Amino acid sequence: MDYQLNIAAQANPLNHFDDWYATVQNSDPQPDAAALGTASTDGIPSVRLVLVKAWSEIGFEFFTNQESRKGQELLVNRNAALTWHWKGFGAQVRIRGTVSTIESSTVRAYWNTRSYGSKISALASAQSAPIMHREALLEKVNQLRQIYDEDSDMPVPDNWGGFRVHPSNYEFWLHDPDRLHYRIEYANVDGKWVSMILQP
Repeated sequence: MDYQLNIAAQANPLNHFDDWYATVQNSDPQPDAAALGTASTDGIPSVRLVLVKAWSEIGFEFFTNQESRKGQELLVNRNAALTWHWKGFGAQVRIRGTVSTIESSTVRAYWNTRSYGSKISALASAQSAPIMHREALLEKVNQLRQIYDEDSDMPVPDNWGGFRVHPSNYEFWLHDPDRLHYRIEYANVDGKWVSMILQP
C-alpha cells in the first residue's frame, strides 16, 4: 500500500495532526467532521459527529447548543473524546482529554461566519428536545425569517456556545491491508509529549 501520510512520530502531536490534515483536506468531502464521545454522570456514553472548526496548542474547538444532550453532558462530565476518520486515506486520529467552554468573543466571531440558514436553525431549534411534529419547528423557522432577513445582525442564542477539547492523548492510525495497522500514541506526561508505538 502506498501511504500518503507519515506515521513517524514527531516532537509535538499537534504538528502531526496539522501535517495529516493538510494532506487530506482537499480530498476528503468533510475533513473537519469528527465523532465526539461524551458520557453522562452515570457513565452512559453518547457519540455523534461534530464539525471541528479550529485547533491550536490550546485545544480543538466546536460549537453547539449547550442545552443539547452533548452540551449538558459536557457541562457535568468534562471528559470527552474526538475521532476523525478519513476513509480515502485509511487513516484515523483519536484524541481524548478534558473540555472547557469557549469565551463569548470567540463564539460571536464564529457565529458571524455561519450562513443565514444555519443561524435561523440555531435560533429555532431547542436541540435534542422532543417535538410533537416537524411542522411546529418549520413554523418557528418561518416566523424567524419574518423577523430577520439575510442582512440582519442576528443575536447569538443564549444557549448556544462552544467547547474546547484539551488533549491529554493522541493516537494516529494508518490502515494496513494485512491488519498490521500502524499506530502511534502520544501522551502528555508532566507537560511533555511522549510517543510510543502501539501494536495493532
